[in-house]
Amino acid sequence: MSDNIQPKVNTASQLVCAWSSPAATVMWLVGFLALAGFVPPLSPDADALTIAAYYKENNLGVLAGLWFTMMGAALIGPFMVAISIQLKRIEGTICPMTYGNLGLGMLMILLFVVPCFLLGTAAFRPDRDPQLIMLMNDAGWLPFVGGFHCTFIQVLMIAFCILKDKEQKILPRWLGYFNVWIAILLLPSALVLFIKTGPFAWDGEMAFWLVLTIFCGWFLIMFWEIRKAILRQAAGTTL
Repeated sequence: MSDNIQPKVNTASQLVCAWSSPAATVMWLVGFLALAGFVPPLSPDADALTIAAYYKENNLGVLAGLWFTMMGAALIGPFMVAISIQLKRIEGTICPMTYGNLGLGMLMILLFVVPCFLLGTAAFRPDRDPQLIMLMNDAGWLPFVGGFHCTFIQVLMIAFCILKDKEQKILPRWLGYFNVWIAILLLPSALVLFIKTGPFAWDGEMAFWLVLTIFCGWFLIMFWEIRKAILRQAAGTTL
């Protein structure tokens, strides 16, 4: 086999993986916010009877919404593959940032699925002891909002990969700085273990609404830039 043979680009497959990002974002918003009705989220300061009543009165919507959200979470996998392929074009054969993004990005799926199953457990038997329902509600919301740690490291690895690229032919330099800012803006969710009311509680403006906005924004902006990189790769052009 000749050493001059170029690897196949597989543009269509890459684009399918990239389009998983907006599809996943829509499914989360429809499932978690519209169907499950977690708008605003159940307050961490609410009593057990209030929380139990919500799961009883909105039982089917919560279960359907969580199922929809978990299906959307599965689409994170293909999108992380699409990002990693473009990062590997920057790094080459030895690509620690690429593998770091892929590994930590796949863990993001669990940061959706595990909390959703815990919240689903709260809704599964709505007639059980309200204290137990509140326990499962806490166990679901705390990691869902506060489990930023893997994503924090992941976006910093993406940023490092882009910013260390001196040629800047694959992804634009501003995207690296964008990922640094995303990491910084994820930090408010670190306080949900310590605070039950106010902007840094799991239903607060900083810990929930800000993080939700920048999280969805990250997926859409990364999708747009990865998509453009794939099309440039197919056309044989660069930035």
